[in-house]
Amino acid sequence: MKHRAFTLIELLVVIAIIAILAAILFPVFAQAKNAAKKTACLNNMKQMGTAMMLYLNDNDDRIMSASQGSGADYVDGDWGKDLWMFHISPYLATKAPNDIQKGAGGNNVFTCPSNPVRQELDTSSLDDFGYPSDYPTTAWGLRRAPDGLYYYYLSYSINEHLTDTQYPNIEGPELSRWENLSNSFLFLEGSRSELEGDELVSGWSNPKPTTWRQGAWVGYSFPHNGGSNFIFLDTSARWKKAVWRGDLTVRTNWSYPPGRGSAASDCGPWTAPASDDEGCQ
Repeated sequence: MKHRAFTLIELLVVIAIIAILAAILFPVFAQAKNAAKKTACLNNMKQMGTAMMLYLNDNDDRIMSASQGSGADYVDGDWGKDLWMFHISPYLATKAPNDIQKGAGGNNVFTCPSNPVRQELDTSSLDDFGYPSDYPTTAWGLRRAPDGLYYYYLSYSINEHLTDTQYPNIEGPELSRWENLSNSFLFLEGSRSELEGDELVSGWSNPKPTTWRQGAWVGYSFPHNGGSNFIFLDTSARWKKAVWRGDLTVRTNWSYPPGRGSAASDCGPWTAPASDDEGCQ
């Protein structure tokens, strides 16, 4: 039995069909991959939300903050806003944020596969409380970089107001004092350890960037189809699209998450317990 070989025309037709199928399927595969990363990121945040609730159970319903002395002498809430991730890591089945990034997807719940962010550890809070300079190494396993600083990977930010000390000699506000739990942020995606409504800006570099660039923006992150994942104080998890009016490098242009609308307010779900349901105008 004789076997007929493909003609050149037939081979070209087959190649063309394969190319067409690839052009159709590759975007579908890319979308599926991005959706998987978005889901993985949301699951990370759910685990952090659960860990925070366990922390609250062990700490009189108060989120980590900092206070020493009394009156004007007490330390502000930098302990909580800068180091919260290391305080909840014992409640997670993973190690603390580390200074090693294994592949684009990271290697623990503190890193979003779509947006791994390397941050510098602010050691000022450790200095305030008299911890030794090598504490990040002995306690959390971080290695000091050649420049003498500590770095770690973290893709999520805490609502700074949750960590602010409200009174002398006590930690931050109790969760039970918060009014609008379902619309008040616990965690959101960002390139800083903490964020609030007056920090939805292009960064703290000088000069500031005039356009948003992935990896160059310092602040809120929206790596999932123009939006990001949020965990709220009632532990609900949602994806929300980033929305702004005009130039997104101006914080007052932000609609979601709400930017600072005036000099007198941080706006919306960023505010303190006494006015946490305030609208953003």
